[in-house]
This record gives sequence, structure tokens and C-alpha cells, in this order.
Amino acid sequence: MHRSPDEPRADVGDRLRFEMLLAELSARFVGVSCQSIDDEIVSALRQIVEALDLDRSVLGQLLEDGRGFVHTHTWYRPGLVPLAESAVKDLPWLASMLARGEAVCISHLDDLPEEAAKEKEVGHRFGLLSNATFPLKVGGQLIGAVSFGTMHREREWEDALVNRLRLFVEMIGSALARTRAERATQHALDEVRNLR
Repeated sequence: MHRSPDEPRADVGDRLRFEMLLAELSARFVGVSCQSIDDEIVSALRQIVEALDLDRSVLGQLLEDGRGFVHTHTWYRPGLVPLAESAVKDLPWLASMLARGEAVCISHLDDLPEEAAKEKEVGHRFGLLSNATFPLKVGGQLIGAVSFGTMHREREWEDALVNRLRLFVEMIGSALARTRAERATQHALDEVRNLR
């Protein structure tokens, strides 16, 4: 790994530890079953939050009508109040960005564009300082989003970190696709048994 002369050694060590964590999570998600996936996702969200000194991570899945998200997996640092689902149900600018497959990384709420007035208002109301949200896809189709955020300090989302977090979200998408297929197969087998 190339290190610039002015890059602190601690940053290199932190990055290496984070790379090792992602490798470990990748290995775990390869073998995840439909019985264990929910616990594995929450555990992984916790580990990412702690490793990056964040405060929260939320996986939300699209409602059937496509209008808004329901939180299915969350992890917050102890003492923090989770965002109410009603608060993030209607975030039109964020939803449109995710629908186009774009990640939205905000280091400072005031950097949000004018058309993200609702998102800015929700951020201020709930004390969010920085946030990164990634589209969650299964088979190329948007099924939800995964967000990471801070409430105790602002943080920059460097390109290298954004790329790693995007890989992590893709990892979750692949695991969900596999376990959904596993559930569907099991359901079909159960129906065949019942018919017999």
C-alpha cells in the first residue's frame, strides 16, 4: 500500500483494520442462512459504526407501493434516540437520487441543495450532522437503502471510504438475494409436501 509522506501512521492502521473487518464480514455473509441473516446484518452495521466512529446505521426497505421505507435493521450507539420512521417516510430528493442508483454523502447539512429542503429539515430536527446513504439493490432492482450517520461530530466521506461502504452494501444485497431465493425454494418445497 502506498502511503503519502504526510499521511499519519494511525490513519493507515485504521484503514487496514477496516479493510480486515470488511474481509471478515464478506466471509460471514457468504455463508449466511435465511435464519441468521437478520442478526448478521445488525451485527455488521454495529461493527461498521464502531470501526468508523459513527453513531448510527439503518437499513430501510422500500414499501410495496414504493413510497417510502420501513426500517428493517438498525443499530444506534446506546443512549441515542432512533429516527422515527414517519420522519424519513417522505424524503423526495433522497428517494430520487437512490432511484437513479446514486449514493448520497453529506458531510455538512448546509451543503444539501435547495431541492433537499425536507431532508435538511429532518436532519436538523433529529440532530444528524453527517450522513451517507447507499442504494440497496437485489438483482439490479432497488429494494431499499443503507445509511450511516453521525450525531456527535461532522465527518468527511472520502472517496476510498465511500467505495468501501458501497461494497459493504452490495455484500448485504447479495446475501439478501441469496436468502430470499433460499426462502422461496423452501416455501415451494413445503407446498409440494402439503399437496402430497
